[in-house]
Amino acid sequence: MGCLGTRWHRLMAVLPLAVLVAAAYPAGSVPASASTSVTSTATAGKLVVAAYFPWYGTPSGPTGTWVHWLDSNGNRIIKDHPYALYDSKDPGVMSLQLAMASYVGIDAFAVSWWGAGTNEDQNFGSLLNTAASIGVPVRLAAQFETTGLASGGASGITSQLTYVLRNYAGKASYLRVAGRPVVFIYNPAAFSTNYDLWAAIIASPSIAQYNPFVIVDSFTDDAARVFDGIYTFAPFGPNLPFDPAALYAKYQAACAVARLHGKIFVPAASPGFDDSAVRTPSTIIPRSDYLTYLETWGIARDSQADWIFIDSWNEWHEATELEPSSEYGSSYLYATAILAAYFKAASPAAATLANRVPSSLRSTIQAKVKAIRTVR
Repeated sequence: MGCLGTRWHRLMAVLPLAVLVAAAYPAGSVPASASTSVTSTATAGKLVVAAYFPWYGTPSGPTGTWVHWLDSNGNRIIKDHPYALYDSKDPGVMSLQLAMASYVGIDAFAVSWWGAGTNEDQNFGSLLNTAASIGVPVRLAAQFETTGLASGGASGITSQLTYVLRNYAGKASYLRVAGRPVVFIYNPAAFSTNYDLWAAIIASPSIAQYNPFVIVDSFTDDAARVFDGIYTFAPFGPNLPFDPAALYAKYQAACAVARLHGKIFVPAASPGFDDSAVRTPSTIIPRSDYLTYLETWGIARDSQADWIFIDSWNEWHEATELEPSSEYGSSYLYATAILAAYFKAASPAAATLANRVPSSLRSTIQAKVKAIRTVR
């Protein structure tokens, strides 16, 4: 199990037994309680997608060195704290993360991808293989990190997207819509906001042969015209501090754009934001005892979202993580189970999600959700 050492026993102590069993179940033996409505991807039904970062490493894990947890001086560059600093290459870590996500109703991970041969690329391939080997229903899609890949220009982006599709789109655990492999394009403006250039890239023979379903991080009319869907990675900004009314207006307008062009609309929700460990000046949006998460979820849902994108499963640098922490335990996973059940109310699998949450926490979260919906 690599870095799943004694410190991870604290994590295991606060998670339901079903999650721990699911982390080790063999392929083809997924318990019914661990299943989610991933089959709805065939018709682009309601999905919950979480941003996932496969870039962490430790000296004692398979990576063999510190990656992303510490700066060059050995200082931690995270605001919140996992129960243990884990290694993203560890199959045991992958299995546990996938099982937890499945248990709370997350249908897919949008996996941060930084180019062929990178650490993130290697771990993405391993994550796909792990998901298939344990039979977990969570699907995976590449989130193309344009910020780090734009320097190669149109030819470089074409080459990198071709690599992703050629190497991963055929994997059993890759996310598809009506058979088409999904790719999220993060921050397309790092390359160009001339979406005709992006259209030419997607139409290039090496990419078009895979018929990808491409969702872009932009709410503009031009983006909706070119891509198969529009999303936003995070719900915060440009109005800071966090302004729920402005976010609601933004999502309503974006939904209208998506509907005009007949495209998928994917707004984002997030528990909060705090990048003070890695940036100066920093931006801090408090979690406010679940209210930020519940509010952003409610606004996304009420904006007629097709899917909801969560920032994030494990972006520890910006303190947006859902996975268990010393600060919050498993409470944000439980909140996600309730919110996913509300969002996917028509799904038989979703109907049992809220009942998995400890009764005291379930009552607290449901009361807060009701109060928010009453105010709006």
